[in-house]
Amino acid sequence: MAFIDVVTLAEAKAYLRVDDGFTEDDSLITLLINAAGDYLEKYTNHLLYSRDKTYQFYDGCVRVYDYPINSQVSVDTVESEVLSLYTLYEGDDEVTLNVGYDVADVPFMLKVKMFEVIDAMYNGNENASVTNISDDLFESITLYRRFMI
Repeated sequence: MAFIDVVTLAEAKAYLRVDDGFTEDDSLITLLINAAGDYLEKYTNHLLYSRDKTYQFYDGCVRVYDYPINSQVSVDTVESEVLSLYTLYEGDDEVTLNVGYDVADVPFMLKVKMFEVIDAMYNGNENASVTNISDDLFESITLYRRFMI
């Protein structure tokens, strides 16, 4: 799975009001879908599609901030404790977890924010990127951030 499964090219083009027959920007829009998804995941720690991820232990433990955690994939015995903002795993080396939403379960507002970031980059000025989206959009995404540092 990938970000293009969360927001399809057809959905993005409809949101951007780009005609289906206009295909010259398809690769750009696909790139923007991936950039928006990556940005939202890194900023909020909500993983928008399911995948297996390996976490390395440091001093016998690892804090997993990614959300949601679906299951433990590795067969090694590890202890875990779910805390308010992360899950603490204790063990010897590493743990592999299946993390992220099923595409059908992505919270509606996270998908809407993904559309808004895509729109800001596509219809913004020539220098538009995820690093210079509007303050209002940035603040609205902050509401979905799992924790603040």
